[in-house]
Amino acid sequence: MNIAGIHQSGTNSAAAIVCDGIVSAALVEERLTRQKFDKSYPEKALFECLRLVDLHLTDVQCLAVGWNPMVQLAARYRPGYSDWPPYGGQRLYSAIHKPASQVLDSNSPQTTILVDGEPLQFKFIKHHLCHAATAFYYSSFDEAAYLTCDGYGELDVLTWGTGRGKKITEQGRQSFPHSIGQFYSTVTDFLGFRADRDEWKVMGAAAYGNVKTYENILDTFINVDEQGRVNLDLNFFDFYNFERTGFFSEKFTSALNLTPRNPSEPLEQKHFDLAAGVQAVTEKSLARLVQAVLRQTGQKKICLGGGTFLNSCFNGKIRELVPDCQDVFIPFCPDDAGNAIGAALYTSVNLNGIRPGKCDPFLGGEWTDDAIGKYLDAYKIAKVLLPKPEMEAAQRVMKGEIVGWFQGRMEFGPRALGNRSILADVRCPGMRDRINTAVKFREGFRPFALAVLKERAHEFLEGYQGEDVPFMERVYKVKESRRMEIPAVVHADNTARIQTVTKSDNPLFHALLDNLDQMSGMPMVLNTSFNLNDEPIVNTPADAIRSFYTSGLDALILNNYLLTK
Repeated sequence: MNIAGIHQSGTNSAAAIVCDGIVSAALVEERLTRQKFDKSYPEKALFECLRLVDLHLTDVQCLAVGWNPMVQLAARYRPGYSDWPPYGGQRLYSAIHKPASQVLDSNSPQTTILVDGEPLQFKFIKHHLCHAATAFYYSSFDEAAYLTCDGYGELDVLTWGTGRGKKITEQGRQSFPHSIGQFYSTVTDFLGFRADRDEWKVMGAAAYGNVKTYENILDTFINVDEQGRVNLDLNFFDFYNFERTGFFSEKFTSALNLTPRNPSEPLEQKHFDLAAGVQAVTEKSLARLVQAVLRQTGQKKICLGGGTFLNSCFNGKIRELVPDCQDVFIPFCPDDAGNAIGAALYTSVNLNGIRPGKCDPFLGGEWTDDAIGKYLDAYKIAKVLLPKPEMEAAQRVMKGEIVGWFQGRMEFGPRALGNRSILADVRCPGMRDRINTAVKFREGFRPFALAVLKERAHEFLEGYQGEDVPFMERVYKVKESRRMEIPAVVHADNTARIQTVTKSDNPLFHALLDNLDQMSGMPMVLNTSFNLNDEPIVNTPADAIRSFYTSGLDALILNNYLLTK
């Protein structure tokens, strides 16, 4: 059975295809339109997914939508949400919303239309249920608690419950506006960044701040009780008022005794201090929430979903902050785009009874050497055919070059995991500034992650106990004795965001790291996404070539072809 999933209810629209229980393809719309955070209907992504698995829309029996419009129709909290399209693409599926409004069951409304005479059933799956499905079904746990948390989805800001085998049972939820995600986004907005987009900038800035400056004040804005109920003092916030722009109130500004930062103004120490404060308070709040969920479910393992769990600083501290947590799983796509996968997975498991196997993030398109060679010849771009691209990349990294690395199927999700990556030497003290300035064209305070052979990670990281961290989803302290050896990836607070790599995860990328280990004794590489500032990660060879020639990259390796300047 072939099931398509789509997400189009916010930034980063996406589509996915599940074939006989296996996620076979998934793409974020922005990678195809080249518009960062594209929220239009994911038409290009949907049809590219179909092309990748050699299917037509008539071969799809069900299309699962990662948002339930019945919730808005039954209890509208956003003026005009149900009948005013926030973007043109919504009109494409608004015709489906009308028959959905006649369905009494608000948990999973569905309807059927004909595509070329063949029936195509639509199912609308609740936003947070999609997050839960992605987190639990992709985990290796037979039984575990789950927690989803983000800004909001329909009327909810978080849900929790238990996953057992093929069944997900919700045991609790909390409604908008008491949202940890919106709490963090409010500070993002106050600091002059884009709420719902730039939260990772706040997380990066936090390392430069003094936690104590604003932590106590921010603590008064939010509380999480022993039952896991979140309570925001709404006097400080304005994000829940959809009649006005902005996330914070005048009382918020007065309490902090700060002026909101204009995006054009330079960051000052007070801004870094505020970032540190909100990061600390968010970590404490999430830890209380995770503890409450484990206690109420009686579980020791937990699966986490929702955009809040892109906060890799918190993710790396979970077992330290929540001693009762024995194991945690966070998928490669906990954000809203991942709900295209979650909607399709939930529908597939419930219709077919098949949970997916390996959690594989490489779900996009790939190009053959022949196709790349013909493209390069057509534009008369000089190239060299490499016998071992992983060896060439390692040698160039060792020489201090910044290398664009384009291999195999593109990753799904916000992070490059070794197939659409920019690579550099972790040992070079000035490498971070060089990449931020000449390649990424972004703020100098933002750090870079490291990809490391899993079997060697314990030599460099404090608190690392051999767990898989394949999706760059956690931050660890770097051991004091090793910090000076890898300055390019050690952040201001002596931490590093990591990706552990095994041969089974990515054989070619593993071989590249193994070559670096043999050459230098360093089994790791600086790994950042292959994109320029405010652009999506490259999808095609053409995207990669354009980025190569408009940035400070020294070399580009496209499959087995080498390009230099």
